[in-house]
Amino acid sequence: MTTSGLSPGPDYHVSRAVRETYLARLVRLEFEVKTGKLIDAEESRHAAFQDNRRVRDLLLAIPDRTAAQLAACSDAAECHRLLAAEIRRACEELNDEQSP
Repeated sequence: MTTSGLSPGPDYHVSRAVRETYLARLVRLEFEVKTGKLIDAEESRHAAFQDNRRVRDLLLAIPDRTAAQLAACSDAAECHRLLAAEIRRACEELNDEQSP
């Protein structure tokens, strides 16, 4: 114990090295964000949620669009063709939305 009753703090050089390491990591993170290597986690979660919602909505709309046609269809191959065409249309719509 020192004469002032306080324990000695960490060594100045150790503290300085810790500080410099921390600052270097912050600068690196800022660089990676600015160069597009890193993205904000919350923005990423929100975008994924929106994308998944769009996929769900397109898939859930298929029965509404095809119910009458499928009810009138007695040929299994024709039913398959109609469903495949609707699924393909939904996938193409999703791809078109993703294109720049």
